[in-house]
Amino acid sequence: MAKRSELIFEEYKIALATFGAEPLPLPAQAIREEGVLALLSWLLNEFKGLHDILVTATDNAAAVSCESILALLNREGCEDFSKLGAKDFVYPSYKELGQDLSSVQTVKKSFFRRFWKVSGREAVRAIAAERLKVESKEDDVGAMEEATKEVVEGSLGGSAKDVDEIEASKV
Repeated sequence: MAKRSELIFEEYKIALATFGAEPLPLPAQAIREEGVLALLSWLLNEFKGLHDILVTATDNAAAVSCESILALLNREGCEDFSKLGAKDFVYPSYKELGQDLSSVQTVKKSFFRRFWKVSGREAVRAIAAERLKVESKEDDVGAMEEATKEVVEGSLGGSAKDVDEIEASKV
């Protein structure tokens, strides 16, 4: 059971890193033989956050794709695409683009084959990796702030509420 729990954790950690996220720490009880319930509870909590991770990942993919296509149009001298950024431009819905969508399928396939699979996907992974580094640093800062609170509470006899109020007054 312990080896399986650690294996699940490591595989899940690798999968989340692809999206620029990392799992919550695996509870110590999940590593012991009787830890099935702890492992399942941990998994449930992880799945609750998975939606947000996937939304962010797909938004990043859409942004990189859009930027890349617009940059390609700009590079090729297309001037009409600047109309899309005009304040008075009204974007049609995806459904309203029906006939136009069918006419761009060849270009879409070429874009995916010759750009997205070559460098676009890697750009999104790089964005995710950078986000993971930033969040890890923020977690380190959070841990340091928590340790500072513990030191302040221990040495001054105050409470976490007191420290929070002091921090809020600095803002």
